[in-house]
Amino acid sequence: HEGRPLMLNGRVHSVEELRRCLRQAQDLLARQPEEATWEQVAPELQRLGLEAGWGRTVGRIRDTLELLADILEAPAPRQLERFLGRIPLDPEVRVSGDEGRPVVAHDPDSPAGQAFLKLAQDVAARVSVLTLGK
Repeated sequence: HEGRPLMLNGRVHSVEELRRCLRQAQDLLARQPEEATWEQVAPELQRLGLEAGWGRTVGRIRDTLELLADILEAPAPRQLERFLGRIPLDPEVRVSGDEGRPVVAHDPDSPAGQAFLKLAQDVAARVSVLTLGK
């Protein structure tokens, strides 16, 4: 977003690394006051692999991280909807979606296109693992 990475940086490469990152971040944030800001905890969270976009305050960041952790453990439609509703939306994604041109199709190399491709790959991998376990 505006030249800055959102949500995750290059330190997280797999779903398992994301789970570990979320656990460590939740432990770190449990020791912080709810009203502390992203800026106050950013250096520590960035070392774990997180970037801006999770929330402006520690309370909101904790809630969003917990939602994602729950989704990774046992996806439920309502949890996924709540989580996705918290992700900042790139205006190009909204405009292209309204025009029926998904950003992944018309601009796959853009940051938003890459983010959606990564999300789709991660979801497909998770569904694959869940399906194999049945």
